[in-house]
Amino acid sequence: MQKENNNWMQQQQFQVLRFWNHEILNHQEAVLQQIRQALQRSHHAS
Repeated sequence: MQKENNNWMQQQQFQVLRFWNHEILNHQEAVLQQIRQALQRSHHAS
């Protein structure tokens, strides 16, 4: 089911970012940096 959801999201031009709970709780800045990088890539791609 997760793979089907990912495929559908990509077809709709969404990018899926996944993080473990402990990453969000213990490494917030690293998670935010990955989100910023994804946003920059998507902005440059449009």
